[in-house]
Amino acid sequence: MTRRKSSPLIPTVHACEPQVAMKHPTSYVAATTTIDDIDLAKQPISQDQDGEYDQFDNMDTCCGCGIILAKGWACDNCRISCPGCNRSLANDPLEYCSRCNSQCQKHGLYKNVDFKSCPSCLTRLTTTETSYLHYKEYFGKFMHRYWSKEVKAKIDMCQNEEHIRNTCSEPLLKDILSEISSWSNKGYIIEPTLQDLELKLNSIKTQHALNEFIDTLKSLLDAESEDERDKLKIEKTSVMGLFVRKCRIEYSTLPFDQLEHIFQAYQQYLNGIAGDTDFEVPNKSTHWISDYNVAEFLRHQAQTIEQTGTTNISPPVLHAYLDNFEKQIPSINIIRQVRYLNYTRTREYIQSLSHLHFSIDMSLDKGVNVQYALLHLGIMEYKFGHSFNALSALNDALSAARSNKDELCLQEVQFWIEVCRKNHPFNEFSSYTDDYLNNLKTLTRARNLLRNGEPCRYVFELLYKSMIHIIMNDIKHMDRAQFLTTSLTWQRYGNSVLAKSFLDLAKTSQDESIDDIEKTIITEANMLQTSGDSDQAINVIDLFTERYRSESDFLMGWRQTKARIIRQMERKRKFGLIEYQNDLLQATIPPDSEEYFIACHDHAYHLMLKKEFERALLVLDEVHDFIRKTDRTSQLGNNLILQATIHLKLNSPSTAIPHLIQAIKIAKNSVDAQNYYCATIKLAESYLRLNQSAAVKKSIFMLESIFPKVLVMKSKHLESNLYLTYAKALDAQYSSQTEHAVLEYVEKAEQGFRDLKLVEELLTVLHFKSLMLEKLKMTLEKHKTLNEIRNLQQQKEIILTK
Repeated sequence: MTRRKSSPLIPTVHACEPQVAMKHPTSYVAATTTIDDIDLAKQPISQDQDGEYDQFDNMDTCCGCGIILAKGWACDNCRISCPGCNRSLANDPLEYCSRCNSQCQKHGLYKNVDFKSCPSCLTRLTTTETSYLHYKEYFGKFMHRYWSKEVKAKIDMCQNEEHIRNTCSEPLLKDILSEISSWSNKGYIIEPTLQDLELKLNSIKTQHALNEFIDTLKSLLDAESEDERDKLKIEKTSVMGLFVRKCRIEYSTLPFDQLEHIFQAYQQYLNGIAGDTDFEVPNKSTHWISDYNVAEFLRHQAQTIEQTGTTNISPPVLHAYLDNFEKQIPSINIIRQVRYLNYTRTREYIQSLSHLHFSIDMSLDKGVNVQYALLHLGIMEYKFGHSFNALSALNDALSAARSNKDELCLQEVQFWIEVCRKNHPFNEFSSYTDDYLNNLKTLTRARNLLRNGEPCRYVFELLYKSMIHIIMNDIKHMDRAQFLTTSLTWQRYGNSVLAKSFLDLAKTSQDESIDDIEKTIITEANMLQTSGDSDQAINVIDLFTERYRSESDFLMGWRQTKARIIRQMERKRKFGLIEYQNDLLQATIPPDSEEYFIACHDHAYHLMLKKEFERALLVLDEVHDFIRKTDRTSQLGNNLILQATIHLKLNSPSTAIPHLIQAIKIAKNSVDAQNYYCATIKLAESYLRLNQSAAVKKSIFMLESIFPKVLVMKSKHLESNLYLTYAKALDAQYSSQTEHAVLEYVEKAEQGFRDLKLVEELLTVLHFKSLMLEKLKMTLEKHKTLNEIRNLQQQKEIILTK
């Protein structure tokens, strides 16, 4: 018998004590009780010597009297005869293996039918033979309340006929139907039954029909007592019910290829094919294959190529496979990955890079993090010998992995960076044979020094060196890049006049590179927006898109710049949308870029406007840590100034002062004039909040020392902040002679914030103006100012609630 683990439904009975008791001392059930009379839910669990629970293996029936007997796990010598009719029990055809008659280790005989293979000769039983043995096992042993003794004997005779046992281990379907037809002389009763049975068997002609038949078995188990009387009902806890449920579970868990094999075996059995020799599945030239198998095959190929560099399938054959798979299953991303890896075997860089980008696009849409896409890009560039491109991609992957706190990817990226540097060391002082590449490399070094906040003398040294090389060697198509880099440098170092001059030179350049033209337009728009002319900045971008209509469709820089300027002009975007876009920064903006930090700081600023100060500080703290890890010291100033602004909103100037002092030191080391003057103005305002006479004098001295330099920068936002803070400092001296001068500076600040359309700052100016008007006893102007404050507050509430 087959040894099964099962639920504790039927207790075990000793074979030597069939009518006395069960194995468990607390349970007493007569051995002659039929299976349907046993209360299955109340019987204890019985365990055999092997530690397994037996459910069906310890039950048997006498072929003479039909009663249910308890049977131990032993051979025929362990139980000699039936206690009911004294008939020998040694004639059960399932007692021995039909091929080898294996013997018992204890008594010299051994019986085994595990419905899979014999333990001695290891002969594999066929699918149809297995089904028949299951049929014989369950119906032959437990259905004697419905089947007579003669029926069981007939089935045994049918299976034990000599010509059947000599040819195969199972009878043919026609032999079974012929034997059943001989059970009764009343042909008008049994013939229609057999015809109906054969008709229903032959009606299952497709795999779908077989699946539906298995599904309809559930209705046999779900039949209620009030259903029709002629409807067959099977108890779920009965032996037949358990068998049907087991069949449905096994069938539902089989893969598609095995389901097809079962259907083919069923069809061949109906056609009269049985036995191990003749029962073969015909070979087909074409057949189906599952998506899972395709994906597993491709993953194996990808892993093999990544680890060994090749595979046992030649590149042309693998390409043919991929073409076929892509027609049948176009949505599997692994096809693109294997295709780009296969192109690396044939050293086709363009094709490999193209399919890698396709794979990355599909992966990002399905939730794969950007650091893994950059890692694959860096590895591919390294395999083609492009060490500089590989290091650039791996450095971006390193920043993305740090931002997403992916330790596993971080270790892998660091490993490949070391491999690139070890095998292909990159010397930044090496030179190319081409003058254009040498000069482009010089400008790249100058840009990197400017980003990292290095001393300005090194930046200008490289810029002058590049300018001399362009003039001496007459290098073409470099003027725009040279002038644009120089303009950005002067803008960073606080000289807007020289920055505007070099920007005009870049605009008049004859270079036709659309990327350089876009950078020039973005720089001009940013300078106009800084000086307070946001409308003109939008017009500049619109003129660029109209002139280069087709080329600008593929560019993203001008779109981001325009969106940022419009957002700062209107301040009417929904907070939920801003938060959602901030979550998408990892996938849309490179994490180690100016745009990324601008967007994060803009998000924190909007949180501050909604008075969610704790969330804003949390965002700034996370960005601050990321900036320090990536050594982007030039970005620390904006972060620290914004943190100090929030602390001033919370009326905590003592907390804001250390942040501003640190921002001033960083801006001074990186020669960042914009952040230096902004931090100085905020620091002076913090000293005024301390309400100390010494601090007020210190604040006035600081503001007066930077006054001319701020005016040279032509930044309207800085000028307006300076006018407002200086007016507060003069008012803090309590001098009646300075009240009109204070009002003059307040009006200049008011006009600047009106031009910039900054509602929050304008409200601050108007509140302070109303106090000054009250001191000067200008009642009418005061009421006008208060009405304007009321209108602006309502407008602000409407904007924040949208």
